[in-house]
Amino acid sequence: MDRNLVLLAFLILSFLTPMQTQSSWLKESFPNPLKDTKKCGRGGVMSWICDPDQVIPYKEANILEEMLQFVGTKTKSGCSIDPQRPGFQIGVAVMNKMAVPSEMSKEEVAQDFARHLHNEWGVGSAGCDDGVLLLLSIKDRQIYVSTGRTAKERLTDDQIDIIIDEMKPILVNKQYGKALQLAADRMHQVFDGKILRSKNYFAIICILGFLAFFLGILIYKIYQSKQYESCQEKLNRIERERNAAKESKKYVSASCPICLEDFTPEMRTRLLLCGHKYCEPCLKRWLETNSTCPICRQSTNRRENENKDEDSASSGTLDFFPELTFRLLNLQRQYPTFITEDLIHHWTSQQFQGSFVDDSLFTVMRPIASSSGTTGSFGSTGGFGGGFGGGFGGGGSTSGGGKGGSW
Repeated sequence: MDRNLVLLAFLILSFLTPMQTQSSWLKESFPNPLKDTKKCGRGGVMSWICDPDQVIPYKEANILEEMLQFVGTKTKSGCSIDPQRPGFQIGVAVMNKMAVPSEMSKEEVAQDFARHLHNEWGVGSAGCDDGVLLLLSIKDRQIYVSTGRTAKERLTDDQIDIIIDEMKPILVNKQYGKALQLAADRMHQVFDGKILRSKNYFAIICILGFLAFFLGILIYKIYQSKQYESCQEKLNRIERERNAAKESKKYVSASCPICLEDFTPEMRTRLLLCGHKYCEPCLKRWLETNSTCPICRQSTNRRENENKDEDSASSGTLDFFPELTFRLLNLQRQYPTFITEDLIHHWTSQQFQGSFVDDSLFTVMRPIASSSGTTGSFGSTGGFGGGFGGGFGGGGSTSGGGKGGSW
């Protein structure tokens, strides 16, 4: 009687645990979820998931199964002839450990293992190569995504890298089912046409944005500093002209009152009978619409001395105040940031006798510059809703590729 009870208990235990685990898996002995249904941890039914070591909780595997079927029915690969499953197919293989020979690395074994299962299971439509095989080996800490030729056109290596990077923190927390659900959701998005962006991508964009902003500020400050130096140089010329006019009644202008550039021996100049001297290009532009001196408004219709004995020509006893005001107004037009109306009023007042360039109201304008858990679109939280939707299409990883990683 006792023997019969022991035998009965053994049979019940065998029934409740129909599949057997092993310490490490060879690619040739790993079960096929379409054929070895009792060995893949899916309750003895055909599936797109094989988890012989029961790594994933059963309910989480059911949700994952539904997500995989959703990808197959709701996406379009463009070459599947099955109207019920026009989209991409994803198979999932999960195990505790792979058998890793001494002459190969874990990464190499994961790649070879995944591609072997991809072809043996026939993931994807025949002749279409629109399938994906996702392999997860827990103790080896390896992930590999094998892609068929057509699947690889959308699920590129870059996209796989992003998906794996998102899976890693979930895998570190040993939430393997959740990590696979996330992968299925992201692959669905990719096959729907979305381009995934790495979290680092947005960080890089932000960093580049800040760098561009501060670089723009730096360039602007350098530009402003150059403008200030140019303004300072021309203001120094105006101060020189003012001092020369004070020191001599026979003051001779050494720079053009309009452009504020110094006269040079090769520069063509014109001295009006009123005594004001200009570079010819500036005066010519003025006389196109006017017939008077820009400073004193005297008529220029009378004969002028043009490039004759100009070294001896002078402004005589002309009051320099109108020319000073004229020059400062032209400087303001060129550098409105640094020369304000209040500053001009201050400099042209009778009380001001100091230096323009050293005035604190001007120097304060100098710029400071340096030279130097996954929900996705499925929303399913219950058991395996609609049952298995059929086998793979007989495809494989022909002319495809893939990418792997570890955590």
